[in-house]
Amino acid sequence: MIRSLSGLALRNLSQHRLRTGLSVGVIALGTAMTIASDMVTQSILNAISGSQDVMDISGGLVEELGSVLTLVGVAITATAGFLVFNAFAMTVARRRWQIGVWRALGCTRRQVMGLVLTESLVTGAAGTLLGVLLGPVVARGTIVLMEMATGKGTFVFGESRASALDIVIAAVLGMAVTVVSVLSPAWDAAGVSPLAALRTAERTTGHQRRRRVSPWTLAGSAAMAALWVYLAVAPPGEWVMPPWDIPLAAALVICWLASLVLILPGLIGWVGRWTRPVLMRLGGATGRLVADNVRRGRGRVTLTVLTLALGLAVIVGLTGFMDFSFRELMMPRIEASRQQQAWLVIGFEFTGGMDAYGGLDSLLLSPEAMAEVHAVARDRALVIEWYYVVVPELGFFNPSYFSLLIDPQQAREAGDWLFEFTEGGWETALPPMEAGCGVLIMPIVAESNDVSVGDRLEVTGPEGPVQCTVGGIGSSYVGASIIGSQTVEALGATQPMIAIVSPLPGADREALGADLADLADRRADIYVDRFEKMAEIQAGMLDAMPLMLNGLLLLAIAVAALGVVNTMVMSIIERRRELGLLRAVGATRGQVRTVVAGEAALMGLVAGVIGLAAGLGCVIVIAVAYGGNGWGVPDLDLWAAAGRAVRAALPVGLVGLAGSPVICAAAAAVPARALLSGSPIEVLGPS
Repeated sequence: MIRSLSGLALRNLSQHRLRTGLSVGVIALGTAMTIASDMVTQSILNAISGSQDVMDISGGLVEELGSVLTLVGVAITATAGFLVFNAFAMTVARRRWQIGVWRALGCTRRQVMGLVLTESLVTGAAGTLLGVLLGPVVARGTIVLMEMATGKGTFVFGESRASALDIVIAAVLGMAVTVVSVLSPAWDAAGVSPLAALRTAERTTGHQRRRRVSPWTLAGSAAMAALWVYLAVAPPGEWVMPPWDIPLAAALVICWLASLVLILPGLIGWVGRWTRPVLMRLGGATGRLVADNVRRGRGRVTLTVLTLALGLAVIVGLTGFMDFSFRELMMPRIEASRQQQAWLVIGFEFTGGMDAYGGLDSLLLSPEAMAEVHAVARDRALVIEWYYVVVPELGFFNPSYFSLLIDPQQAREAGDWLFEFTEGGWETALPPMEAGCGVLIMPIVAESNDVSVGDRLEVTGPEGPVQCTVGGIGSSYVGASIIGSQTVEALGATQPMIAIVSPLPGADREALGADLADLADRRADIYVDRFEKMAEIQAGMLDAMPLMLNGLLLLAIAVAALGVVNTMVMSIIERRRELGLLRAVGATRGQVRTVVAGEAALMGLVAGVIGLAAGLGCVIVIAVAYGGNGWGVPDLDLWAAAGRAVRAALPVGLVGLAGSPVICAAAAAVPARALLSGSPIEVLGPS
């Protein structure tokens, strides 16, 4: 039985090579991006692994970049899964008569379901294998894109190979998404009655009866209205705290997307009805057919629209989310640091990116260099020494993210740009920081360790556990936890990596800057620049990240375009006799192709509008529901922040909106030319 199912599945797949090839292609792209994300991360880590100092300052950031790239791969894989569902659902609908024949001849429900699942396994296996082979190619393309978006030298890259574990994870993800996506169509196939073989396929021609508003449309509209009223009246971002902020935001995003899906069939019917007179004036009978066909084939049209809308929504949503995270939650402290009018003393030319320090053995400032910096500063400036350490329990983005050891009095004098309290204050922070291991942490870090101000927190040091006390909770510069410098030795730090020289009131800033520049000229082991220059570079990096991700997320549009081609091919095959009848009653090839292309363009326009609305809605929901409490930004103006994130994502969405009709029309033109190129008799013949 297994052998017969496999043989029948392979025959079915070979009979629909284009559909099979497109499904394999979209799975391959998702799998390849999943593998490429880890290869890029490992490439950077391998390039900087020669220095522990470099790993301390960059390792956590690189791992976070890898997480973002993995998120892109998962998003593309999820999009591919929807397209596989789309393809198999349309295939099952088209083969309903054939499945009915199998049932009439004695095939059981389990065998029918096994046949469809076997086809999905073969498709998933082929796509996964191709994705594994394409992974290194996509990784190289990602590296080129990163260099283009952020500037050459910002990141350094070494050799990397996909590990066996990465390949297994990507393969399991690709196969799992494929099989899960096909479960519903397989279940539908198993439910086909043997009597289906005695009935002709349901006709979609004829008079289009005006239907009442669907209950699903009403339910979707009600859910959408309730969601936006809730967000407007009681924005969750004003009160929600970790760990509930992420699940709540995710649940509301799902509610938003689900409501859009529910109203989509009704919206498509409305578009067909209201565009009919316009298209009739523009194209006569051809225009009327375009509008009528969109209204008539509601299920097919809905799947095609969702195919492209999903890809556009992913791009718009992630672009806005990244802008919100960086600009609204991280940038306030960075922007505040630009007002300090201080100098940065560091052991390398940081403006060159990782290329400037990737090959260095150490980034620490020597005792001799620091002695001369203090001598130059004397009573004219405050010298804040920054020690970098990695303490897993205090890492913000991930356990490898760095923390800063700073003299508590210097941290206090630095001002709010370094740390702004939301719980506690310097009266609670200074005693533990001066007496031993006192820490200032972000709310997310406090939640992950289940601690509050005044609580004891055991952290990992190189020689064993170190007992610390939480001195304050709030928003920190670049998300780094602040530790009192009295624990320098206990946490394995030896020398500072950065010194910030901040002029005291009344000091001659220009003279101080000139003296520091002279010191840098005398010593080859230090580099001096304006501290705000670092903030400018960080802001530039944050601006470049969404651009880089947009380039990678174009793969999602590529996946969606393949899905549109897939659905249009199947649609034309399904309606070939109908289109042949148009040819038989006098329509030319060009007119029939115009009908198909116009119908596809109209669907693309609807998809563009829905994708743009879905993506921008996700941005607003995330901003208003997630808020900034977890980042120590409780006073964030949620709706204003959401508006700024929407403005950042809008240009990308408008490009997608303009391109969607073109993509759909082109996707329809290719199969229409191939499948409808014969005479009316040939078109009317079996496909």
